[in-house]
Amino acid sequence: MSSPDDPRRTPLHDWHKAHNGRMVDFAGWAMPVQYASIIDEHHATRRAVGMFDVSHMGRLLIDGPDAARLLDRVCTRKVAELKPGQIRYSLVCNDRGGVLDDVLVYRVELEDGVRSGSGLLSGYGMVVNAGNREKIVAWLQQHSAGMDLKIDDITQEYAMFAVQGPKAIELLDGMTEFGLTSLRYYNGEETKIGDCGCYVSRTGYTGEDG
Repeated sequence: MSSPDDPRRTPLHDWHKAHNGRMVDFAGWAMPVQYASIIDEHHATRRAVGMFDVSHMGRLLIDGPDAARLLDRVCTRKVAELKPGQIRYSLVCNDRGGVLDDVLVYRVELEDGVRSGSGLLSGYGMVVNAGNREKIVAWLQQHSAGMDLKIDDITQEYAMFAVQGPKAIELLDGMTEFGLTSLRYYNGEETKIGDCGCYVSRTGYTGEDG
């Protein structure tokens, strides 16, 4: 458990501090709210590219024969019809239709069916908002009673970055094992950047490519 006096740290924590990021507590994580200028950061993302440390966001893996059935039960979007590599934006609602969180659901599939260097396996990934992670895990567990599946919370095992802006693909294209220009919006693929196994998806929340 984290506390205001001892928040969790992302893998880039020391980098943020070394580059004068103003650190604040965000959902139990020490996060940089800004650097020198919010306006400059905004313009960089709109005109070129901006990089965001989003490692505080919850990352869950749901695997097993009943994984799709569980997600179709709790999500407002149809999940079972997703093909490997496809991603779907959805809401998770309570029994009265109130929104618990907005999430991204990833359909992932590896030939060996086990977790890879990117932390994914044959099944589904879900990215949830940091402040709702524990609530969503509990909700999934509650509604998966009697189902044949496994839910893993890998939030603190891996980093996650968002690279957003009109030049985001140009920046990353030469770093991956495949051409990112061929990656369709709301699709993802496992790859390597250097020696690091990772999962790259073409999604975002800024209104820009990335």
